[in-house]
Amino acid sequence: MIRLKLRFDNPGEFLASCGLLYLCDCLYQSRVATGVTLPDRPTAFFKAKGELVIKTDLSLNQVLQQLCNSVIVEQNDSVLLLLDDSCKLELNWWKEKAKSLKWGGHNTPLEIVQKLLNEIRRQILKFSGDFFSRIPLSTYFGLDALNPLRKTGYNPRDAGCKIAISPTVELLGAIGLQYFYFRWRNAGFCYSVWGEDSYSLPLEIAKLASAGLIEPALLAEFEAKISLIGSVKVLQWATRKTLRVGE
Repeated sequence: MIRLKLRFDNPGEFLASCGLLYLCDCLYQSRVATGVTLPDRPTAFFKAKGELVIKTDLSLNQVLQQLCNSVIVEQNDSVLLLLDDSCKLELNWWKEKAKSLKWGGHNTPLEIVQKLLNEIRRQILKFSGDFFSRIPLSTYFGLDALNPLRKTGYNPRDAGCKIAISPTVELLGAIGLQYFYFRWRNAGFCYSVWGEDSYSLPLEIAKLASAGLIEPALLAEFEAKISLIGSVKVLQWATRKTLRVGE
């Protein structure tokens, strides 16, 4: 079982939680394809106090190790993460459903994914249990809202400077953004947090829940806004719309 503390109003942390569930399911399906007998497929839910729970036989460290061992390939402006023969992730949300978040920065998607994965590889060697730990980075997508400079209207990356940001939020958030469903608007998107234990959902249903389509499972709804910081579009802190379960 995997447990993670997170802030629901940081859209990057919510997206990364979705990306983590996708990874767990992808690795499950890959092992089943080899003939390994396993328990039920992974399911996940959120606790109202701000915690992700994934019911899986894998540990967080095992999932991250598999991610770190992946091979990165570029294909038609898409970035492929090849974890093994059966588990392949294709990232290209910047071409389709998240065009409004497409950045105007100095790095290509391939360069960003390579840099983030390298940083996660370094972090896992000294992993202390802080999944969302921040380090100085100058290459990122802009999904992690925990950045005090975002209200200044100035992006330090334009000047070659680094800011404290989470590589796991950025990379797993990119996976969550690719494979989960959200309600897109011109200035951002809305996402729904589901739970609690009675609504521990497998991947395909969790995708619907993140778009608010599984109403009985709804804990809270948030609206994330996209803003322009220098030459890069980034996600700001999200605003809570509704709350169905007491905090």
